[in-house]
Amino acid sequence: MHRRRDNLPSGSLGVQALYTIPALARVANVTRYLLRRLLLASGVPLLRSGRVLYVPLSEIEKRIPPLWESICAGEKLRRQAEDKVGKRESMAHLGASRAGKPQE
Repeated sequence: MHRRRDNLPSGSLGVQALYTIPALARVANVTRYLLRRLLLASGVPLLRSGRVLYVPLSEIEKRIPPLWESICAGEKLRRQAEDKVGKRESMAHLGASRAGKPQE
């Protein structure tokens, strides 16, 4: 069993200079093996630190624009979904706090 080497929640992309291939694969909804082959075939330089490979997003943006656009679109949709859930939770909390107040 391998542990995740990044602290990103599943499907999200925090702001970093470098990303691991598994983290980017989760965001792109592909296997890490497929993403690695795509990156190598497109000439994206992979940076190694020990056993872990890192990818600069700037290289994906420059060398594989369709993948970059997909990652950006996925992040936008994820944020919109989080905003909707957050608004629903705050509205539910607001409704519950109003229900607890005595009527005048």
